[in-house]
Amino acid sequence: MSNSKKAFIVGMGGHAQMMQQLIANDPTLDHQLCAWLETPDYEGEEELLGLPVLQQNADGFETLKQLGANSFYFGLGMVKAAPWRADVYAEILSYGFKALTYSHTTAIIDSSAKIGDGTFIGAGVIIQPFVTIEEACLINTGSIVEHHVTVGYNTHIGPGTIICGQATLDAHGMIGAGSVILQQVQLGKNVTIGAGSTVLKNIPDNATAVGKPATVFDF
Repeated sequence: MSNSKKAFIVGMGGHAQMMQQLIANDPTLDHQLCAWLETPDYEGEEELLGLPVLQQNADGFETLKQLGANSFYFGLGMVKAAPWRADVYAEILSYGFKALTYSHTTAIIDSSAKIGDGTFIGAGVIIQPFVTIEEACLINTGSIVEHHVTVGYNTHIGPGTIICGQATLDAHGMIGAGSVILQQVQLGKNVTIGAGSTVLKNIPDNATAVGKPATVFDF
């Protein structure tokens, strides 16, 4: 791996740490990791896995530039639909850093698929023809995204999920691990689908749906 390009990871949680290990051990990548970026009010350890921890503020961004970083991997996960995650992403872009996409070496991605910047595609993922995945998405381990599916901006798809053909997922969604979204189903913005659910019909904006079949609950 060439050391001529440097990148940082946004976040320090479990997903970010997994990304760090995958990136550090992937010989096909040409970016060297140089730091973690945490929230402006972060007060934890100053170093993790040999990389300094910086805060997401003007001083932190200036330090990143001094380190030679020009790009980042977006490592923030979520357990519920989280539009705030998109705000973090947008602020980092506003400082001139480029969002990098990471695809695990075992992922199968059809050449016709369109993958947005800042997206993570995990081990064993299958992405079929004519899929569109927008920016800042997480497609976690072993998930299957079938033909002509659209995955909206800032959507998190949990491990082992199956999204059937021509389904549409709008922005800021959280699809729990092991869920199944049937063909042509449409999910609105800010939708959360509980782990292991089977979604047979459209889900409106801002809803949480759980079960087999998935039912909208007012939590």
